[in-house]
Amino acid sequence: MNSTYTGTIKSGQVKLDVPLTWPEGSQVHIILVPVVNQRSARRKANVWLMEQVGNVVVKNLQLIQRHGQAIWHGEVFITLPHQLPLGPIGQVEVNATTGQVLNSAQSAEEMIACGAKFTPTA
Repeated sequence: MNSTYTGTIKSGQVKLDVPLTWPEGSQVHIILVPVVNQRSARRKANVWLMEQVGNVVVKNLQLIQRHGQAIWHGEVFITLPHQLPLGPIGQVEVNATTGQVLNSAQSAEEMIACGAKFTPTA
């Protein structure tokens, strides 16, 4: 029988909202719910992109798991007035637990170089 219990992680330990005792040998599966929601991750990604790359925006933000870590992953598009977004020119990732943007300065430079290939239509 499957049961769901909620709790938080404190000092690296799972602290359930209700104290429980399970039989020895019980199997437990833990699913981490991201602390940083999609809206906050999008905001953090867009601020980083504006500061590091320029007039770009993240789209198609999806929660993925990589190496046991929850990550918000999205595509980066150029934004210009009166035009549809151009791209994608790269990808951005935000740690779903800490809210830290995981991209490097090198990835920002690669996006800038890729974006330079797009010529706005008049």
